[in-house]
Amino acid sequence: MVNQGDIIKIDFNPQLGHETAGYRPALVVSTDVYNQRTRMAMVCPITNTDNQFPLHVSLDSRTKTTGVVMCEHLRSVDLAKRNYRIIEKAPVDLLERAVDIIYAEMEIIKPSQTLNNSVSASIIEENDEILDLTGQDRGKHI
Repeated sequence: MVNQGDIIKIDFNPQLGHETAGYRPALVVSTDVYNQRTRMAMVCPITNTDNQFPLHVSLDSRTKTTGVVMCEHLRSVDLAKRNYRIIEKAPVDLLERAVDIIYAEMEIIKPSQTLNNSVSASIIEENDEILDLTGQDRGKHI
């Protein structure tokens, strides 16, 4: 069974549309309790294509795995039905950044917080804090 913070290599096929495909690394972001009770895991694929997208978390020299975690491609996977293997453990600060971004993607935004009623949860990274375009500090939510 996988644990939160594990970097695994998993087969994302089959895929549809813009979903990530292939046998590739991914970061497990779901909690250990979720993983054990559901026998599934929520993961974010990792790619070596770094286009400086603000929803990506760059891996660094502390991991053997290279690339960026694509937080916008959060996916729930059935571990019993997919080929996977555990590669290594991600540093806690990188896991926290990924979870912060996912939290910002999923947060309920009140109408008064929207920007021109068209962008409700656009985020940027500034000084290691997750902010939305209204400038409100999202802080740590772990």
